[in-house]
Amino acid sequence: MSLQVQMVPIYLFTTFLKNYTFREFGTVLSAKVFVDKARGVSKCFGFVSYDSPDAAQSAIKMTNGFQLDGKKLKVQLKRENKQNKPY
Repeated sequence: MSLQVQMVPIYLFTTFLKNYTFREFGTVLSAKVFVDKARGVSKCFGFVSYDSPDAAQSAIKMTNGFQLDGKKLKVQLKRENKQNKPY
């Protein structure tokens, strides 16, 4: 189950997201903070995937709205990409 994480402070990268912020809620299968390749800085959003829906729901409950360096994290279930769905 994948989560979308928005309002990530600019200095946080994938390693921190995976190993510190979201690890306590369950087994993190993958995590990624998107980086602007031209400037080498965070785009302030990313995704975290868990091995179970319970872990994902727990992470949402505990981290959505959590204030980190003056920013409130917005954590929600990743929305399906409508382009991949047949009409």
